[in-house]
Amino acid sequence: MNVKNLGLVFLLIASTTVFAQSKDSSLDLGKKKYAAGDYKGALTAFTKAIQADPSNATAYYDRALAEIELEDYDAALKDTRKFHQLQPQDVDGINQISYLLLVKEDFKSLIEWSTQMLKSKDVDVVSNAHYYLGISYSNMKVYDKALFELTKVLASKPKDTDALYARGRLYIDLNKYGEAIKDFSQLLSVDNKHVNAHFWRALVYTYLDKPTDALKDLNTAADLDSTLTYIYDLRGDIKLALADTLGTKADYDKAIALGSDPDYDLLYKRAMLAYRELDDNEDALVYFNKVIAGAPNDYPDIYSARGYIYVDKSLFDKADADFQKFHSLDSADTYVYLNWALAKQGLKQHDEAIRMIKLYLTTKDMSEQSLLYAQYIMAKEMYELADYSHAIEEFNKALDIDTNYGELHYWLAKSLIELKMNDEACAHFEKAHELEYAGVKEDLIKHCGYSEGAFENEED
Repeated sequence: MNVKNLGLVFLLIASTTVFAQSKDSSLDLGKKKYAAGDYKGALTAFTKAIQADPSNATAYYDRALAEIELEDYDAALKDTRKFHQLQPQDVDGINQISYLLLVKEDFKSLIEWSTQMLKSKDVDVVSNAHYYLGISYSNMKVYDKALFELTKVLASKPKDTDALYARGRLYIDLNKYGEAIKDFSQLLSVDNKHVNAHFWRALVYTYLDKPTDALKDLNTAADLDSTLTYIYDLRGDIKLALADTLGTKADYDKAIALGSDPDYDLLYKRAMLAYRELDDNEDALVYFNKVIAGAPNDYPDIYSARGYIYVDKSLFDKADADFQKFHSLDSADTYVYLNWALAKQGLKQHDEAIRMIKLYLTTKDMSEQSLLYAQYIMAKEMYELADYSHAIEEFNKALDIDTNYGELHYWLAKSLIELKMNDEACAHFEKAHELEYAGVKEDLIKHCGYSEGAFENEED
């Protein structure tokens, strides 16, 4: 060896040693940062390790793990494929590619990849390939192929919880509820702490009209994990069907509190619970307003319900606006016209109120009570317009349905008085009095010859 080159040799040896130490220290540092939850720091360290040695398979795999934590799935897939290229027999790399394709919902690529893995001599790799094929076909709604692949897994591994769960979910999509129950039950016999198996079996029980069994599963699921909104949401639905309104309220409120983003379906149900079941209009308004603020066009009947509340609060202008909005979203619904007529009535828009009632009377299959109420409103509006003859006709139509409403008799009598038909009017004033309608005594005295003392022995 040329003596004058000896120093260069020592320099190269020293550089190689430093290079190796840098590579290993970066990898170790990356692992430490990853374990500490510093995924960005881990990513930087693993990148330095790769730069030091581009053939370091472990560095690519570990960097992919950090990228998964940072939800950079494209980068993670690229690194895992590089790892697989360097270590083609490593099962972890194969499984991670499958997992990442699933996370990216790239089912076409997942099918291609899994089909390649069927050629493996590793039994577990082949089993996983069938599983991912089943998952892919299920998401693509190719149910026959999905069922074939998942059943293939379970033929060799009958207690595979992932395959049992996936096939149970698939059976739900196929409306094969009995088979779904069997798979979820088999899964729970292996792992009785599988929260989602309890949840989905509960959902199937609701389809089978078995609310008690559903509640048992949901109670267990809530005990296992009290942070999942969908458990309380479904349990609230079941309690509502069982007329446990307070229990429903508690579960819906729990689900809403747990949710990080507004769930407008849930808020809508909570609003309707307050409105229909709890008869708490103020509470209902809180949730109606939340839904309308976030999803103004998705739930038309919220405007109808809120409009009714505004009518009840004599906020007729707001009610009118809500009924108009409802009509713009659902013009086919004729039931809205009855309450809309009340808003028009409150706004003294009598012609409009009559028009609304006429539209309401086109409704099919309305109850007699609704028909009576509509005709009463129509008659009252005609009275306000001094159209007494038509008012009398409508009051009589309402009385043909039910003659035991003092208010109907009273206003019919008022209309008859306007047409100087005092004898008939007095007969209806007397009937209204008999039915204990308040305020009729003055009319009996004024129009029908009753004295002040005629009512002295009556209780107030």
